[in-house]
Amino acid sequence: MEENEKLGHMSPNKGLEGKISYFLPHHAVRRKDSITTKLRVVIDGSCKPPNSNSLNSVLGVCQMLQPDIFTLLLRFRVNEIAFTADIKQMYGVLIQALIEALDARGFHLRKWRSNSRDVLTNISKNLEFNEPNVEIHPENCSKALGLIWDSMQRQDRFIFNINFKFKGDITKRSFLFQSARLFDPLGFLSPRTILIKIFYQHLWLLKLDWDDALPEHFVLKWKTVSSGISTSLPFINSEMASIYKVTLH
Repeated sequence: MEENEKLGHMSPNKGLEGKISYFLPHHAVRRKDSITTKLRVVIDGSCKPPNSNSLNSVLGVCQMLQPDIFTLLLRFRVNEIAFTADIKQMYGVLIQALIEALDARGFHLRKWRSNSRDVLTNISKNLEFNEPNVEIHPENCSKALGLIWDSMQRQDRFIFNINFKFKGDITKRSFLFQSARLFDPLGFLSPRTILIKIFYQHLWLLKLDWDDALPEHFVLKWKTVSSGISTSLPFINSEMASIYKVTLH
């Protein structure tokens, strides 16, 4: 237990009064035939307290990602030579292995970001920084697949900051050019982008040339439509945790 605490796998938890909590039963298992770990701690998530649920019974069942044991055993003995091994502190090793594998091909991983400060802390503990350009950024915004992602744990949000800048009069050409800059593959801005599409339909009905200036009432209408595009949206809202059914209209 002391080793788990030193490795950061567990920590003292204070201030549980009045909070929903679950006490995980644990016990020691001793294996005399084990070479490395003769005594290990087993956490029993299936233990069901009286008049209550077990932790495993209330967790969501996800898709099985690892292959079944039958396939593993067949694949294990396909080749002439087989071997087994255990991984000590697997995730820390995986981080280092990922860096070394990409580094061997000239790709240097740096500027680590995560919405979990614990993940960043574990990365900094397990990495040996041999280069000064390896950085960990716990609070910076970054682009993730074209979207601006604020990875701060308390925020965890996507930021949309669209500034429509027109040089001179707004024309059909310049309007189409500026509106095409919107990148919203997940449809977060759909309530606003649909207004832009409707605006463009109305603009098209005017039958203006590409470089004709928009009428004044259309310019005012456009300013109203574009005023609410710059926004930030939480990726996972804590208030949604209690919602079990959502209907889209």
